[in-house]
Amino acid sequence: MNPSGFTNLGTSIVTDSVGVPHLAYSLRDSYDLKYGFRRASAWHTEVVAPRGGGLYVSLKLDSIERPRIAYMGPGPGLWYASRDDASWTAGVVDAGPDCGGYASLALDSQDRPRIAYLCGNQLRHVFWDGTRWVDVSPRGPTGAPASPIPCP
Repeated sequence: MNPSGFTNLGTSIVTDSVGVPHLAYSLRDSYDLKYGFRRASAWHTEVVAPRGGGLYVSLKLDSIERPRIAYMGPGPGLWYASRDDASWTAGVVDAGPDCGGYASLALDSQDRPRIAYLCGNQLRHVFWDGTRWVDVSPRGPTGAPASPIPCP
């Protein structure tokens, strides 16, 4: 899947309902965020976001097995990409400095994304309510963001 031989920066793998592997990964040489799946004896790949970063990649398949990816993109910032029947759509979720680290994506029963990630050393949690991203990050007793998470 990576003929250039460069190490991938971020990777995530899931299998669909019939056991087909799906991968999201970012290439070190181009910084392209890519998606691939194996059909028969060959891998099929496509670019999700050219030079789009792709650190801390988290891939999930929705209820009809379309790929969804959360990742730390260019800028930096937290990004979310989804594929419909024809193409990819990607956009910024949180453009804050140092946001998007260790992104972890989940989809609820209505296929709406929830993403947990770090912004600096603060844990954040957002979800898509159907019209906008809603921040439901843990808060301390004063309503301020919860205590920083110690970083190694």
